[in-house]
Amino acid sequence: MSDDTAPPGDELSLRFKTFTLTNAEANEVTILGEDIKLSEDECRRSLIGKVVTSKPMNLHGIKNTMGSPSVGQPLRVQGHRIGDNLFQFVLGKEEDVIRVLAVKPWFFNIS
Repeated sequence: MSDDTAPPGDELSLRFKTFTLTNAEANEVTILGEDIKLSEDECRRSLIGKVVTSKPMNLHGIKNTMGSPSVGQPLRVQGHRIGDNLFQFVLGKEEDVIRVLAVKPWFFNIS
């Protein structure tokens, strides 16, 4: 099979074959062990949520609702938009993730 007739999904592989870095980009990147540990910790305290609506989303309102005492006590929540109505919520502790999941599904009045 020639490169021109790659099966679907292989297009990215083909594009990487022609990918080159500039001299400035070719330098080694060092990631410290402590940074990896912090990232792993944040992932364990994270939930990904997709909001199903045709209306624009208010991330601040969602964060406030998630942080409300409806899950037993107020939560510390950071929210990040990561896609089209797709959000990452980083909570204060792994236990908070368990508490939030226990009261799912989440419904928000966005009107």
